[in-house]
Amino acid sequence: MKSPLLPVLIALAVTITAFGQDQIQGWGIALNPAKDCEFQATNGILTITVPGSSEPHDMSAELGSTTAPHVVRPVKGDFIVQVRVDGDFAPGDDSTQGGRTGYTGAGLVAIADGRNYIRHERATLHGEGDEPHPYTNFEIRVDGELERGGTTGDLPTENDKPTWLRLERRGQQLLGSMSQDGVNWTSGEPKELRSAAWNKDEILVGVAAISTSRKPFTPRYSEFSLQQGGKAITADPLGIGHTTATLGVKMPQTESEKQPLGASSLEQKFQEVDASLALEQYRELMRSALQLELSSTRLADDQRSKIRHEVDELRFRAEEIRAQAIKRALATPTAGGK
Repeated sequence: MKSPLLPVLIALAVTITAFGQDQIQGWGIALNPAKDCEFQATNGILTITVPGSSEPHDMSAELGSTTAPHVVRPVKGDFIVQVRVDGDFAPGDDSTQGGRTGYTGAGLVAIADGRNYIRHERATLHGEGDEPHPYTNFEIRVDGELERGGTTGDLPTENDKPTWLRLERRGQQLLGSMSQDGVNWTSGEPKELRSAAWNKDEILVGVAAISTSRKPFTPRYSEFSLQQGGKAITADPLGIGHTTATLGVKMPQTESEKQPLGASSLEQKFQEVDASLALEQYRELMRSALQLELSSTRLADDQRSKIRHEVDELRFRAEEIRAQAIKRALATPTAGGK
């Protein structure tokens, strides 16, 4: 029997391909708006390659310039996310972003939507005829406007050393810290999360690479960690281990909790009941909802309102599919259970 979701999934597949996104195990969904960047993850190290280009790879909603590559995953409530950043930060003084200086930056992002987000990155500014200035940039966009840009005097950084970056959400504040030895930390001015966009059940966190340079830029990210509710969150950010309130089913987390399901793991159980297709449908719907939301920055208010409605519809369908798959799996006995 033909699935009623088939036309929707075909349309979503086109959307996903057009925007260039994929899931990187242990990191999240890779978003490549300019469709000219590359992602490589090996042995816990993620490398993003931004090509030398005449066009900026920026993440500045106030300029309508949001083509920076990034890798993000959903998170709920308070969290701590941390990463080490290495690479050659030498943009040169010829900027591809009109009215701005040459810039390369790589680090953490926290995104409520395409108009409300925080960037916290190791960076170098190089103005025309000036010397390059390495620093750690910590800044927030509020309803599409830059509230306060980071300056080279805020968090000075030595360019020949690695940099560790940390973002921590505490209620309606987000704190940014940096270290160049992974032990001693310096914090920037906390950002107040005043926009209603931050009150959503989930936001996105991850890493990004920003460049207004005509030279290739290849930052490396490692030692990535994410804590939520005091617990470490690791692999499969959009998979079956990601519990949401809409499911109505508590997913087993410990070995003792898994015992009623028998000897098979939950992933094996999904395969036994042929639920892998439902999981893939869930992931595709969620990816498309994410990209629709992030791509709405440059649209007029009425168009953004329509996009938000479509995003809500996609997420609702996704959660319905996933809830049904999980309930079906939990209701089906395995070889080791009853």
